[in-house]
Amino acid sequence: MCLDHALIIAMARVNGDLKYKSYRHSRCLKEPAEELLKASSVGLSNSGGIEELRQFQECLSDYKIIVFDGLYTDMVMFSGNSLSAKKLYLLYVRDSAL
Repeated sequence: MCLDHALIIAMARVNGDLKYKSYRHSRCLKEPAEELLKASSVGLSNSGGIEELRQFQECLSDYKIIVFDGLYTDMVMFSGNSLSAKKLYLLYVRDSAL
């Protein structure tokens, strides 16, 4: 799953969006993901990393993005500088095939 899609799904969950279940099943994500990429000026052609997370965090100042290294909640890879109570928790899962 792409970083932009994960953020859209997390925002829908936090906001109680009725499209949350559709988004989780990879439906109706194209338009909101394109809007997010355009608004944040993020390019994900080479996947997303810390710099892209910083750009997303800057654009999504109403949220605090927190990325964990897998299921280890004590291993935070990224924590945005927003003080917002709306937190977007993401898990980074390494591809064991690489």
